Amino acid sequence: MARSIRFFMLIILMLLLVGCGKPYTEKDNGKTNELSEDDNFQIVLEGDNSSGFKWVLESTPDFIVLQKTDVVKDKGRVIDYVFSFKTVSYGDAVI
Repeated sequence: MARSIRFFMLIILMLLLVGCGKPYTEKDNGKTNELSEDDNFQIVLEGDNSSGFKWVLESTPDFIVLQKTDVVKDKGRVIDYVFSFKTVSYGDAVI
């Protein structure tokens, strides 16, 4: 589980530097993104409902606010964890 949390934090930090028109996923890992103040963005991570593990957020930089988290059930055991964020000021971070 600690590995999953570190991976999730890595994804968030890497995504902080690009504007968002679509949700970010694991496929966006390693990309650099640029956001402006008051930008909204989402990160969607896939999970297995039967694994006993889940995606969670440990923390965010001061200039990002977590607005909402959702768990969306797909087909069978696959579920999506949706994290919705908003930038509230300027800053740089690497996740």
